[in-house]
Amino acid sequence: MKMPNGLFNYAVTFGARIEIPCSLEDRQCVKCHRTFSPGFAGQKHCQQCLDANRLTLKQVGSDKLPKRKKSGPKPQAENIARGQYWDKTWSPWIGCTPCSPGCEHCWARRQEDTRLRHLCRCGEERPCVEPYFWRGPVYQGGEMMCEPTRWRKPQVIFAGFRTDLFHAELDEYDTGSWVQTIRDAQQHTYIVVTKRAAIAAERLATRKPIANAIILATVCNQQEADEKLPHLLAVARLGWNTGISIEPMLGPIDIDGALWEPVALSEIPGHALNDGCSSGVKKVGAIRWVIVGGESGKDARPMHPDWVRTIRDQCAAASVPFWYKQNWGKDRKNRVLDGRTHEEWWE
Repeated sequence: MKMPNGLFNYAVTFGARIEIPCSLEDRQCVKCHRTFSPGFAGQKHCQQCLDANRLTLKQVGSDKLPKRKKSGPKPQAENIARGQYWDKTWSPWIGCTPCSPGCEHCWARRQEDTRLRHLCRCGEERPCVEPYFWRGPVYQGGEMMCEPTRWRKPQVIFAGFRTDLFHAELDEYDTGSWVQTIRDAQQHTYIVVTKRAAIAAERLATRKPIANAIILATVCNQQEADEKLPHLLAVARLGWNTGISIEPMLGPIDIDGALWEPVALSEIPGHALNDGCSSGVKKVGAIRWVIVGGESGKDARPMHPDWVRTIRDQCAAASVPFWYKQNWGKDRKNRVLDGRTHEEWWE
């Protein structure tokens, strides 16, 4: 059995917790010099230091990680068939707060407030007026933070699946923690979806872009598109890969202006595509990918197919990859639009 952090390994059997002592010898923490019982062979820091600094496995002495290939992995075929554009999910924090009309029927809130509430991943169980999930992001520990470094096979990872990694309650230090994990596990491709594009532009302004990650801004109507896309374009000018996630689509949206917005490579400091380019000559599109999907659940709000066709045609005209994730309501598994599926991957 794989030993986690701390003194004991826990197993849950029919509601009972069994404590199995760790077989490794006690050692001294290289940072605080306290004696501790290691949870794995290469552990050099005690659990208190790991939680305080959110160190990754690469920093605490794990084996060398495989180098990322030039072309990042795409989702596995069985996941694409279900409309998923990811293979695995990773959420160092769980919980959020509503900030958009699209949050009204949040699927993550429904799950964490009902069938997953016994896990207490959003804080201690106690009576409260507001929904359990809406208390804000709750940190899941150092083991969860460095989880992608233990996945050796290259995969597409949905980062922040049950939270927003650019939530206002997460500070610069928190942002640096998950960004560092992505840098340490570059064999994967990461998809970071946020409803807070303005905070993303602020937090990423001083950070070096990561080629194997894409930042998607979520919009659900034209008003949100007008408010968030300028901030997303600012992120693109910093050198980050960016895209638009229209989920759930609650009305007609025009994103044609953003799709045609160019980014001069000379404006991107230190970006790989800037090599050998004269100032202001070679340009690339700011938006690399667009995803559209309807709302799911019994109270799902409708999505007209003409709204989807407009986005599809705008993407085709601008040569931007388009991914149609799902329809709305009970028909959400029907991913066919005008006789075919749309599963174009960003490059």
